[in-house]
Parts: sequence; structure tokens; C-alpha cells
Amino acid sequence: MNFYDAWVMAAVATELRSIQGARVQEVIRTSEESYELELYVHGGRRYLLISLSAQDSRLHLLSQKLRRGAEPSPLLLISKKKLVGARLVAVTQPPFERVLRLLFRHPGEGTVELVAETMGRYSNLILLDEKEKILGLHKTVGAKQSRERQLVPGGTYTLPPRPPKTPISSVSAEELSSWLSDAGDAPLWRTLISNVWGVSVPLAKEIAFRATGDAEGRTSDAGTVLKIMTKFVERWARELWEPHVLLRDGAPWGYTPFRYHHLGESAPAGSMSEAIETVVKAAGQSDPYSAARESVRKKIVSVRKRLQRQMDSLRRQVENAEDAQKWKEAADWILAYAGRISRGQKELKVETGEVFRLDPRLSPVENAQQYIKRYKKARRASETVPALMEAVEMDLEYLSQLEYDLDAAQNREEIEAVLASLQEAGFVHEGRKAPRPLPGGPRKFLSPDGFTILVGKNARQNEEITFRRAGAKDIWLHARNVPGAHVVILTGGEPVSEDTIRYAARLAAYYSKARGEKAVDVIYTRRKHVRSVPGGHPGQVIVSKSENVTVLGEKPA
Repeated sequence: MNFYDAWVMAAVATELRSIQGARVQEVIRTSEESYELELYVHGGRRYLLISLSAQDSRLHLLSQKLRRGAEPSPLLLISKKKLVGARLVAVTQPPFERVLRLLFRHPGEGTVELVAETMGRYSNLILLDEKEKILGLHKTVGAKQSRERQLVPGGTYTLPPRPPKTPISSVSAEELSSWLSDAGDAPLWRTLISNVWGVSVPLAKEIAFRATGDAEGRTSDAGTVLKIMTKFVERWARELWEPHVLLRDGAPWGYTPFRYHHLGESAPAGSMSEAIETVVKAAGQSDPYSAARESVRKKIVSVRKRLQRQMDSLRRQVENAEDAQKWKEAADWILAYAGRISRGQKELKVETGEVFRLDPRLSPVENAQQYIKRYKKARRASETVPALMEAVEMDLEYLSQLEYDLDAAQNREEIEAVLASLQEAGFVHEGRKAPRPLPGGPRKFLSPDGFTILVGKNARQNEEITFRRAGAKDIWLHARNVPGAHVVILTGGEPVSEDTIRYAARLAAYYSKARGEKAVDVIYTRRKHVRSVPGGHPGQVIVSKSENVTVLGEKPA
């Protein structure tokens, strides 16, 4: 369960307001997906971590400084210039958003704002000037990634689009009564998630628990539910936080901004940041394979940088190819004006107003030949580069899948399987070996209708269950546009209920990089509509026909 919701962020924002006036001493990049600000305030140093990890995005204060763990990025360089020496003057949070805006004033650079968006795989960190112009950002979002909202250097910042829901602070008794009467057999918490903006899954279940005595309970008593919601909103407005650490057999496993009774045993924490840090540290200590995991992760990071450099080079070649016709025209103009070009001339201006550069050491014919060479090279690139770019894009997608496999690995065998897949793909070359089948095979579940459901544990198992275990009429599912498991319902061609589709879709969402998110799109189709990508890696597929279902990114009960 993802505990870092808008309410937790609001509790952290309250802490940060208590250190307004702090001066930024240093900005560092602690990992590929995290940054840290060292702040000096009240005669001591405080450390603010901003993690943009898809699985654990969060922002909070730390008890001690982290080590540098990644190379400088463009965002880091511009942040150092604009933030070091600046003072924190304001901390604001749009109501019920997982967005925190930190306003800084620098004696030489003026006013800038650092905007942290901790939204799972959509997490980002953006530096703005006083006119909301984007100076730098962690992750560029172009039109290809989002039609609704682009984030690019030089562009104007806008808040993330909000779904058509009623804010928790504006829910009326009439609205709530209508939702409850239309809910049918759905539990109260799901009704709240579907209709109310600003309610996370943990909070929705706590409201249900307080209203019915059961986190999965149902009710038609809109008055009671509204009173409980109103009390939470009042506590937000008055910043009355009660940070707690959730305990299981005495060990920390989660954190909440208030005491959530439906989650069992908990203990109060000194601050929200302290609670978060306690849980994060406990999670790191509980991973006995952290060293092996990080060793493979470094290889993935290195491969990604290499592939990205290849892609950047190919993009430049494409840009050059777009100028190919201009170079052909330049050669033609130079030959046409050859009799008028004098020795040592550096440029040629023609009657159309265009100007072509000349090498003063070469004759007109030799200059024309140079342009023809560039023209032919660009033409060749226009024919070959698109296919090369597609291959690199496919490699990058596979690398994202392997990174997810690494994060999801639960033992040394599964971690070694990721390394072997890197070797098999030719990404790394030391001790090259083919992946061995994982012991125990894919995960198995039983649907509400009694159908067996298979869930792959890594890319190679995805390939196996899709193309060797599933029949043409079985149903195949996958979280849309994110790395994750292939899921197959073994139907034998028999019809399945909507409950089974949703159950399997929840598994596809949970066993993907979208785990923990409120709404995950999952595609599903008959296996006959799924085929391997020609020349692709294990588990990479093309789906010719599918339907979509939106589910919660949590494991079904």
C-alpha cells in the first residue's frame, strides 16, 4: 500500500513551514531518482529529501545527510545556481494534491520555486521562475507522453489535471446519499475513491472503519460518513497532525498522518518525517538481498545511459536528414554561380536571399562536392536511422521491464535471472549465460469463478505463460503503458464474469510499476490477439485488439 498521499504531504508541509527562512547550503543528487537540499536554520543543518521513485515517491526531512549516488543532471546544475544561497520563504500545497511548492528568494538570482510532484510513476521535480516559466525539470513530458499537459524547459507550468470528482471539503449530504444509493454491493471505501477528490485508499478505509466498524463495510448513513469526513477536513485546515508508525510483530511497515484504527497496531512518532524515515530504514534493513540488487541496478543504469546516448546521436542524424534537400540545393547553387565565386570567398548569397557557407580553401566544384557528400549521407540516414531508433526504443522498453523485474525480485535466484537477461540481451558481457527457469514457476491464483490465473515473475516468464501455457482463447491482461507482469486467465474458451476480469486486472495492476496507484488502466484480450514483437526481447508483444478496464493498483483480497 502506498502511504504517501496528499495528507501525509500536508503534514510534512507543516514541518517545513516551521523552518521557513532556512538558507540552502547545497543541492545534491543522491540517486537517479532523488535529490536532497541541505538547509541551514536555527544554528543547525536540516536535510530535505525529494524522491521521485515510481514505487516510493515522497518528500520529507531526514535526520542525516545522504551520500551522492548519481551523476549531475541539467536540473541539478540549474538548481545549484538558483538555489544555493537562497532562503525558503513559503511552502504551499494545492488542496488535496500530492504537489508541494517551495518558494525561495536568492539575493542575486531573484525568486524561484521548486515544485515537487510525488505521484508514483508520474512524479517530477520542476524549477520555475517568478512567472511560472520552467527553468529545469527532472523529467520532460512531451505531447507523446501526455496530450493534456506538457512539461518542457521554457514552457509554462500547469498543475496536474484533476479527475471529475468532488473535493472532500465540498461534498454535500445530497451528493453522498446519491453515491451511497448507487453503490450497490460496493464497499464504502470504494464509493469514496470513485467520487471524492482528496481521499486516498488508506483514508477511505479509515472513514469506512469509523462509520461501520469494518474497513470493507457498507452503509447508507450519509450523515455519519459526512461528519467523519468533515472532521478530517477540519484537522487538515488546522494542521492537527498525529503522525503514527504502523507496526506488524513490532516492526515498522507503514506510516499515517493520524492514527488509523483499521490498520492495527501503531505507535506515535515525533514528526511525520520521522515516521517516514523510520519505515524507509526498516524496509531497507529488511531486504537481505539489497547488495546483490544494487549491483544489478548499477548495470541497468549504465546500460540505460549508453542507450540514451545512442538515441540522442540517432535523433541528431534525423535532424540532419531533414536538411538533406537544402544541401542538394546548396550544391546546385554553388555550381550555378561557380563563375562568380572568387578565391577565398567564405559565403555565397543567391538571388532568393539564401546564404550558403563556403570553405575558402576549396574551389567552387570542391565546395559543391562537400555539400553533395553531406546530402548523400543524410539520405542514407533517412533510410536506415528510423529502424535503428525503433530498435533502441525497444531496448529501452525492455530495460524498463528488467528494472521492474529487479524491484519485484524476492530472492537471489530472481535477481540473478535479471542479470542473466541483461547478459542474454547483450547489454552486459561478463560471464554471459542464458537465464534459467525460476524455481516454482509463475504465480498462480484462483479467480472468483474458479479459473486458474497465471502471473509472470519476470520478462522470460511473461514470454512463457503468454506463448507456451496460454491457448488462443485464453484471456491475456497487462497494465497499460507500464512495465509489469503478463497475466493469463486459463479459460479454455469458456466465458468469464466481469468479477473474474476485474480480479485478474487487479493482479496485473498490482504486479506492475503502477502498484499502489488509485486508478490503473489494464488492457485485456484473447491471447490470439497477442504476438511477439519481430526481433524483440522476451515478453515484448504487439496487441492487435483489446479492451480496457480501470482498477485499483492493489492486490485483490
